[in-house]
Amino acid sequence: MKHLTFQWSRFCKYARWDTTVNMPFYQKMMLLLLGSMCMPVVIVYILLPSFVGFRFSPESDATDLMSIITMVVASIIPFIAMGYTFHNMLTRQGRILELTIPASTLERFVWHVLVATVGVQLVVCLCVGVADLCHMLLSTFVYRLENVYSYWWSIYGQLGVLFPYHEPGLALFALLGLFNNMAFYMLVNAWKYRYNIAYTLIYKTVLSMVAMFCLGCIVNYWMVNDVSSLTHLMKTVFDNARYTLSLANLFLALLLVAQVWGAYRLYAKAQVISRRNP
Repeated sequence: MKHLTFQWSRFCKYARWDTTVNMPFYQKMMLLLLGSMCMPVVIVYILLPSFVGFRFSPESDATDLMSIITMVVASIIPFIAMGYTFHNMLTRQGRILELTIPASTLERFVWHVLVATVGVQLVVCLCVGVADLCHMLLSTFVYRLENVYSYWWSIYGQLGVLFPYHEPGLALFALLGLFNNMAFYMLVNAWKYRYNIAYTLIYKTVLSMVAMFCLGCIVNYWMVNDVSSLTHLMKTVFDNARYTLSLANLFLALLLVAQVWGAYRLYAKAQVISRRNP
C-alpha cells in the first residue's frame, strides 16, 4: 500500500514545502492566537478601567481573573485548530497542489495533524508567555501593583483545582474524551472542507440529543417496568468503578482510533472536485 509508506527525508521536504506555500495562513493563525491570548490583558487593564471604571488597587492582583479567561479561550482553540487540519484543501487549486506533491498520503496526513495539535499548542504557549510578560509589565510599572504573579503559576493552580489527577484512570478518561472531541472535528474536516466547524457543531448537537433521548427512554423503561434491575445495575457499576472506568477508557480509545482512521481514509480518497467539495 503505497499511500501508507513513510520516509523521513521526504516528510521533512513536504513540511518545508507546506510551510513555505501556506505561510500567509500560518502567519494569520499565529497573529490570531497572539490576539486571543493577549485578550485577557486588554480586558483587565484597558477595557475594564475605560468602560466600567474599575481600577486595581495596590493590594489587588488580576492574575487569577486573567488566568481563568485564558483557560476558557485556550480550551476552545484545540477544537478550532482541528477544524482547520486540512485548510489547504479548501480551494481547487489547493487540492491540486496537495494531491500532486511527491509525498505519500501518510506523510501529508501526519504533517497536518502535527501542525493542528503540537504546532498550535506550542504557539499558544509562546503567546501566553508574551501575554504574561505584558501583564507583569503593566501591573508593575503602570498600576504599581504588589505581589504580581505569573500567568503560568496561576493557570497551573487553576488546573489543579479543576482537574485533580489523583486517579490515573480518571485522568486518562478526561484525556481520551478531549482527544475524541478533537478527532471528531478533524473527521468532519476531512469530509467537508468548507463550513466544517459549523457542520461539526450541528452533528454534535444532534448526536447528543439522540443519545440523551435514547438513554432517557431506557432509564424510563427500567423505572416503570423493573426498578430493581436498574438499582442492581447501578450498584454493580459503582461497586466495580475501577473496572467500569477501564471499560470506558477502552471504548474511548477504540473510538479515537476509529475516528482518526476514518479521517485518514477520507483524506486519502480526496479528489479535486467532488459532490461534497465542489
